[in-house]
Amino acid sequence: MSSVKVLFCIIFWVMTLCCNAQYWSSMNAHIWGSSSLKVIDDKLYMSGIDTLGSSADRLLSVFDGITFDTSIGVSYGGAVYTFEKFNGDIYLGGDFKHIGNPIPNINFGIHKLAKWDGTNFDSIGAFPLSQGRVNVLQVFNNELYIGGKFPNGAGLGFNNLMKYDGSNFSAVGGGILGNFTEVWSMVVYNGDLIVAGSFYSAGGVLVDNIARWDGTQWYQMGNGLGPYIFCMTVDTLSNILYAGGNVAYSGSTTIEKVAYWDGIDWHQVGSGIPLVPNLQTLSMYKGELYAGAGQDFQPFPDRIKKWNGQIWQPLNSSPSDGGVYELCEFQGSLFASGTFDEIDSVCCYWALAYYTDTTTVGLQSLPTESENGFQIYPNPANYQITLVFDEILRETTNVSIYNTEGKTVFEQNFKTVSKEINIELPQNLKAEYIFCKVIKMVFSYSKEVLYWNELKGIIILKAGM
Repeated sequence: MSSVKVLFCIIFWVMTLCCNAQYWSSMNAHIWGSSSLKVIDDKLYMSGIDTLGSSADRLLSVFDGITFDTSIGVSYGGAVYTFEKFNGDIYLGGDFKHIGNPIPNINFGIHKLAKWDGTNFDSIGAFPLSQGRVNVLQVFNNELYIGGKFPNGAGLGFNNLMKYDGSNFSAVGGGILGNFTEVWSMVVYNGDLIVAGSFYSAGGVLVDNIARWDGTQWYQMGNGLGPYIFCMTVDTLSNILYAGGNVAYSGSTTIEKVAYWDGIDWHQVGSGIPLVPNLQTLSMYKGELYAGAGQDFQPFPDRIKKWNGQIWQPLNSSPSDGGVYELCEFQGSLFASGTFDEIDSVCCYWALAYYTDTTTVGLQSLPTESENGFQIYPNPANYQITLVFDEILRETTNVSIYNTEGKTVFEQNFKTVSKEINIELPQNLKAEYIFCKVIKMVFSYSKEVLYWNELKGIIILKAGM
């Protein structure tokens, strides 16, 4: 008996469809200049100027993918900049003086921070702020973190950042300090809270506009980024943290607008985006990074660009006037809001539009008969995957899965007469690319020999998100 080892490799390519695969559509939301977009429980929350009412009124709206609910309330005397779900309620932060549903039922006792239970608005305990504004809300370690511009937090030492446990407000490790201090963005990344904006100190630790909080202590993040950071987003598939804004450097290294974190230091994304003024927002959409630029009162092409892993590309006649202040993925499309009135010859008077890319990705773009001898479904995957083979398995099949460090995270022998093998992966895996190796016994009736056939595939793992 002789043994033969045959190696096959597969790489999943994204196949771009050319015929109307990417297009813009407008939304008749009657909300202009939206200052916030946030997906919560498969609904899109937004705020902006009510185009059917007074210019002083900021309409709050919820879109479920079919209809707009504009009856939830109005903020007066300022905008809502951020939404977040905490303890079952929707929390809203901004610089509004009053909020309610709607005028004349405005609640004059609620300002800067409010919560909505699905019917009514309410204040948040003894919220200490009467001045300043709330720019961003983020849940971390079962507490609501509140960032913005409120030096010394009403004399309580909160210093532009505080947290709320459902009952009480408290400081966060000494808070955030600087000359023109403001917290603009917060995300949870690798189990820590990342805080970014304009500041040089986090709890006494010298930083450059971005810092990491582990729940107990503050830490530097390399040489930081400067002079200002307006936005961050996390590519959960590749576990990459991106930061952007009015960014020009990291230490002595030139960075143009957008950077990524490698765990040690910051690096420019590609060749940078040198011509985009006032970068305001970053968002992931179908595995690619999108960047939006705010208004600079000058005509400027390509206010939305995407990074496809190799180059920055303009996005199908993005707005040349006005600004793009929010990008957000929702129900298969990328929503954009701001102060523009047209995208790709599509009238968007209410400055709210969505971009749809119907390009198919992964398994659907492969032929029915895989060149590799098997397919992986679904891909991207969570904890459960199915290997579908071109031929019925009749002998022992060994499946091993390993991560990018070469560590085996799953291995098992299967003895089955079937075309499919179902696998449940360990639930402690992080989101990344993982590799699947299959070694199956094959009996050749013509040569009357039993040999090993080795197959390989790549899985985009969403587990750990």
